[in-house]
Amino acid sequence: MGRVYTKKSAKCVWENNACVEKSKLCGDAQNANECSLITPTSSNKKCIYLNGQCKEQYEDCEAYNNNGKETIEQNVCESIVLGDTSYKCVFQSGTSNKCVQQKKYSTCSEFKKDDYEYVCTYDSIKSTGLSAEYKCSYKNSACSEVQKTCLE
Repeated sequence: MGRVYTKKSAKCVWENNACVEKSKLCGDAQNANECSLITPTSSNKKCIYLNGQCKEQYEDCEAYNNNGKETIEQNVCESIVLGDTSYKCVFQSGTSNKCVQQKKYSTCSEFKKDDYEYVCTYDSIKSTGLSAEYKCSYKNSACSEVQKTCLE
């Protein structure tokens, strides 16, 4: 009988006619809990679970500015989800483009209740004292404690 693999931050991959253990990437996660356990490919990045997907992104606006590898682009800058949902990253073009942190909600139209999905599903997992049988779930604009399924 084969071994049951239970390590949450690794996966088995068939490579060179052998099964080898590899670190999971953010995109391999199936839920917020799994996403929170994955170590990103770079120390200035994080895995976030948003809109049903686990994605790798920069920790914050400053981490993107200091990556040293790529040109600062508006779509990447403004897609960064910050831990403090009252701030956002804003693109500033110039001789050298910048990504800067700015207070959100300068107008009512900027407020989006679904901005809090990340806070519920990711930050709550790390900071609450939930037992291993429960997780935080964001559904219909509400964060609630639900029992994990067998697959989780």
